[in-house]
Amino acid sequence: MQWLLQGLHPNYHSIADFRKINATALQNLFKLFVSFLKDVGLVGGKVIAVDGTKIRGNNSKKNNYNPKRSNATWIT
Repeated sequence: MQWLLQGLHPNYHSIADFRKINATALQNLFKLFVSFLKDVGLVGGKVIAVDGTKIRGNNSKKNNYNPKRSNATWIT
């Protein structure tokens, strides 16, 4: 999609506003999508769970060093 729009993309505030203004329509869309997935047999529909875990990534040479890898070539 970004290729078709030549790299044009909305900022976070525009996306947040869109979600706020169209909350009911988005809820209906998600219900319709889940119904579609049930109809084609991709989900059973008994349990649907969303994992909202937010994990901050922190992996650098300093944090990922161990003696076994001390002679390994690091990709920078």
